[in-house]
Amino acid sequence: MEQHKPSPNIGSFFQVGGSLEQELPSYIERKADKDLYESLKRGEFCYVLSARQMGKSSLKVRTMNLLAEEDESWATASVDLTSIGTTGFTNAEWYNSFLFEIADALDIEQDFDSWWESYANLTPIARMSRFWEDFLLKEIPDKPILICIDEIDTMLSLSK
Repeated sequence: MEQHKPSPNIGSFFQVGGSLEQELPSYIERKADKDLYESLKRGEFCYVLSARQMGKSSLKVRTMNLLAEEDESWATASVDLTSIGTTGFTNAEWYNSFLFEIADALDIEQDFDSWWESYANLTPIARMSRFWEDFLLKEIPDKPILICIDEIDTMLSLSK
């Protein structure tokens, strides 16, 4: 009985789990790839909702890479909410972690911790509003900003 031997290039074609690499030949471009890219270029708010393991993260990675490669004027950040967690912290700590992840991903050099503490008298939601206006837009004044939030369903597990 003859045994089937896998192709020597099989490791460069298939991938198990995670976002597919930009140049992986098994990625199948979909209409969503073009639609998301073009909508973002027009400055539209976009969201991608689908079931697990349907390629959302791969779509995100490819779109962010295209924006970075074809138009270097974009500032892009991606936050995976599972990295923040769902229990064992206050609301203020969750917001602080979320906004810190964005500032860190965008390589903002201003001292985020000092900025956060300067608004200690505000609620976490008010601080988040100030973050967009007084921190993020001042640090990146001349670029479109793309912030991708992954695993948003983890918010359903947050402590009340």
